[in-house]
Amino acid sequence: MAAIHRLVPPRVVPPARPLRGLAFLLGYVRNPIGVVPQAAYEEDLVAYTQGHREIAWITAPALIRQVLLDEREKFLKLAQIRLLSPLLGKGILTSEGADWKWQRQAAAPMFRQQDLLGFVPAFVRATETLLAKQVPHYIIGRIGRGPGGIRVFDKNALKEYIRAFRDPRCIHATCEDYRAAASIDLVHDKKDLKRKIRMPVLVLWGKKGVIVAMFKPLQDWCAVASDVRGRALDCGHFLPEEKPDDVLRELRRFLGGTES
Repeated sequence: MAAIHRLVPPRVVPPARPLRGLAFLLGYVRNPIGVVPQAAYEEDLVAYTQGHREIAWITAPALIRQVLLDEREKFLKLAQIRLLSPLLGKGILTSEGADWKWQRQAAAPMFRQQDLLGFVPAFVRATETLLAKQVPHYIIGRIGRGPGGIRVFDKNALKEYIRAFRDPRCIHATCEDYRAAASIDLVHDKKDLKRKIRMPVLVLWGKKGVIVAMFKPLQDWCAVASDVRGRALDCGHFLPEEKPDDVLRELRRFLGGTES
């Protein structure tokens, strides 16, 4: 009878704090993924100071595109080239200008959308399985990642988050929302490019959240709606929990009621 083997992928435990200096370099040589700090798995943008340098870990797709493609001339790889070229050679990670452009064009066919779509079912299953194993820790970590932490959430609301995410159907629906944003939502947006929302639109976002780092909310909404107003509130991503009075005040003003 043939033996049955099960592949168990290795797990990388991220450092609780960003590695610095020699520790970072040695860790990167052993395993580049091993130097990614814990916060980078929980937040879209993690910035800190090391000596006289500002360092940032970016995981939000829009920000990655901005740094690596749309505004790449503003983000030169001088330190990266100096430190990593002896180890990695003159690859796409350690190139600039014409060399970088040539290597990117050479690698592009391997990342064609029609080819990557074949991997989506496996990604979906792996993501939903991982999330199911992380409840409630993942949920608490995600909703508590803002400047207000977990304390801004009512205990009953927190219990409801955890209860809901113990249901695999809730996890699946949540992932479906993100999948739609990268697929069918784009198709629908393209069909409606020449149409604008005619009703009044209120736009609120947090000054300390990811939205302000990735988008220009009022400008973006003005492109698809005729009557737009709103502002940034002094909070993170969860506006009703972090600034309930401000949200209520803005809603009353928008709906024509009292502001008190």
